[in-house]
Amino acid sequence: MESNLKKFSTNALKIIPGYDFLSEMYIFIKHPEIYDGTHEYAPLVNSGANLLKSTLIVGSLIAAFSFLSIKLAPITSFKLIFNQLYWYILLLIQPIKFGVFFWLCMSTATRFKKNVCHSVYFFQVLQTYAVINVIIFFLFCIAINRIFLTGDFNRPSGNIDLMIGFILALLVLTLTFRLLIAPSFRYLSMYYKKPSSAIILLLSISISYYSANQIKLADGKGMVNKKEFCELSYDLKIKPSHINKIDKNLYLNECINIFSQN
Repeated sequence: MESNLKKFSTNALKIIPGYDFLSEMYIFIKHPEIYDGTHEYAPLVNSGANLLKSTLIVGSLIAAFSFLSIKLAPITSFKLIFNQLYWYILLLIQPIKFGVFFWLCMSTATRFKKNVCHSVYFFQVLQTYAVINVIIFFLFCIAINRIFLTGDFNRPSGNIDLMIGFILALLVLTLTFRLLIAPSFRYLSMYYKKPSSAIILLLSISISYYSANQIKLADGKGMVNKKEFCELSYDLKIKPSHINKIDKNLYLNECINIFSQN
């Protein structure tokens, strides 16, 4: 009886869009160990496809915001404010950039002990981003919402905002450690002593992070539709106020100029 109920529940869940992806990522979170790329609990050879799937899920979330009322929160106009194409490109390019440099650093050190490609380092980065991309998306939404409400993405609009932002940021750090740092350290420790492995790993992360940020394949400014952003900012901050009313065209021109200068 229990097995039938379990089978019934599993089959029912399978009709949910993205079920296979979510199931594989759940397995990856439980068992993030690196083996050879094909014999992991969640095989790393699928990491590229999983990264693309996570990006498409974020796209679905962006589309979902368009059905929400702007009265709920400024960020519900995300689809209008932000260039979705740039958003997709950045979600795909950033993991690849970091992954390539991380693989170069880690595989170079590992090849002194075993002369093979060690592409598992690159795949592990992509698989990790496939998990955390959705969380990063929500953190980005919180940051933009803060800019509208408080003028500073570092200043929370309330206690709930602060709590959710803190939990999501902590979750990203925890998952990054569990899914990327710890497995890479264990894999490297098969070839080096643990102190040496720790030093190599820290240097690799630092070099990869710095190097990836030096390559600008897509301008982050292109993510923002300047006119729509400034118009929404005016409607939220200036239009409701009857005191010190500012001419809309003047406000929009100044707002757009700020984007162009930064």
